[in-house]
Amino acid sequence: MLIALLKTFHAPMLQKLGGVLIYQDTLIQADAMIVLSGGAFERGNAGAEIFQTHAVKKIICPGGNIIYDVLILYGDTMYESDITRLRIIQQGVPDSIVIAIHDGTSTFEEAVEMKNYCTTHQISSMVIVSSLFHTARVHKVYKQVFRDSQIRLCVRGAHAIRYDETLWWKSEEGLIAFQNEMIKTVYYWFKY
Repeated sequence: MLIALLKTFHAPMLQKLGGVLIYQDTLIQADAMIVLSGGAFERGNAGAEIFQTHAVKKIICPGGNIIYDVLILYGDTMYESDITRLRIIQQGVPDSIVIAIHDGTSTFEEAVEMKNYCTTHQISSMVIVSSLFHTARVHKVYKQVFRDSQIRLCVRGAHAIRYDETLWWKSEEGLIAFQNEMIKTVYYWFKY
């Protein structure tokens, strides 16, 4: 009986479980957009798409993680944030408004760097783009880091291209993404 119930209702239960990782605000018109590093193709595409309908003055790609394959193969330092910036520009966004900042190697560190950047450059509102499964943690971290500021935040998610977030358990990529984000979410609950 229990097995029959689980078999019948596993999809809705797993969808709800995946939904715990997702948070999205209604899109706003903002001064700037932050496209977080990691998943440059998906996040860069989403950032460029948002720019087409909600133009911003500046798009910032933070991230201090080095892509070691490029360093080893070509002897050149390239950061994840550089790849994200390139993808956004490939999608037709003027390169003059897209900058890469090579600081921050975690969601929390990037949030701290972005708060400093926004304060220094008098940015009063921003859209934060990340992977859809990353958005709940991004919302929690940025809300905490920006809690004493007047900067308006809007979190938006980029859909994965290798799996469907609503059916994440049906592909290896979805399982790995869910597992990684769930572990990071639990870690962040304890650390921050």
